[in-house]
Amino acid sequence: MPCTTDSLASAISAASRARSAQSSQSFFDLPPTFTVLRLSLSSPHPLHTAIVRLLSSVVYRDSGPVRYPRAMHPWSPRDAWSLLSPDADARVEMPRWMHAARTFLDAELSMVEGGGDGEILIGVAPARAVAKVTVVRVRTMLLSDAPEVLAAAHAGVRAIGGAGMDALVAKAQRVWQVGRAVEGDARAPLVLAAALATVMLAPVVPPDEVTIFGVRGARMRLERMG
Repeated sequence: MPCTTDSLASAISAASRARSAQSSQSFFDLPPTFTVLRLSLSSPHPLHTAIVRLLSSVVYRDSGPVRYPRAMHPWSPRDAWSLLSPDADARVEMPRWMHAARTFLDAELSMVEGGGDGEILIGVAPARAVAKVTVVRVRTMLLSDAPEVLAAAHAGVRAIGGAGMDALVAKAQRVWQVGRAVEGDARAPLVLAAALATVMLAPVVPPDEVTIFGVRGARMRLERMG
């Protein structure tokens, strides 16, 4: 049978549609959760950013927020950025966290496997260099289980003369703590804390100052860090 240009084009089109359907089906059959183990690419590339942004939009589509009912021991407020959330539920809402980091802080976030003592591990990277990931540890517990953090928050409120932060502390029910970076970008913990503060509307108690502040204060400190 002679192969004309029209018949060849028709065959290619049919094969392309079949491959596209198969690819689409296999993609959306991925598990509802996805764990980023390592970014092994040696240099940033626009494709890397596209991959991270694509994952952020589909990874948690079916499973919804991850909840951490297990008990976590609080760090000393001198060893972590502590956020006081008005929501008592321990929800890790990665799509919202990722969106806040990308939109307001020019950063990309990812979940990382592992973590001792029930810790949550989050990868933080500049949006223009997504391969440069700093892994940051996160803990969360009810405010009633973190009396030192509450005391530090009250001390911060007194230091700034209230400024409306006293009302936010009074509404707080849960503490989220972002630990200091052991290695990597020293700004990463504050970037993550600022993203969480944006989503949770939670004031931040820093580890190295007697004060308390919101998202604007976090951004100002990031600017001073360079």
